[in-house]
Amino acid sequence: MQSIQVPSIKQRYRELPVYCIKYLTGMENYSRIYYIWGKHDISSRTLKHYHQALPGFIRISKSVLINPAYCDFNRLPNQKNLDLYMDDGTCFQISRRRFQLVVQQLQETVPASVA
Repeated sequence: MQSIQVPSIKQRYRELPVYCIKYLTGMENYSRIYYIWGKHDISSRTLKHYHQALPGFIRISKSVLINPAYCDFNRLPNQKNLDLYMDDGTCFQISRRRFQLVVQQLQETVPASVA
């Protein structure tokens, strides 16, 4: 099981399994990490750092990095609709310039039950 060390306010570093992270959003030099249990933390690392540390995650825009395991594959984006929905209903807009790459990466990770 792959894990990552996340800088935390209460503890110096916290070891977390990667599957617990649903998505990350960027706020200048900080990142907000959203977990599958509904809580979030703020980290002093940038999205660029997490994009390199989490190879299975997809950067859909300048400020959002998602775990494709938690995408709603029943509502995939198309040319007219650049919205990407997570399984909890959260909606993100895919960057126009990253659209083709994001769709290609999502299609590679589509579960067999949906395809």
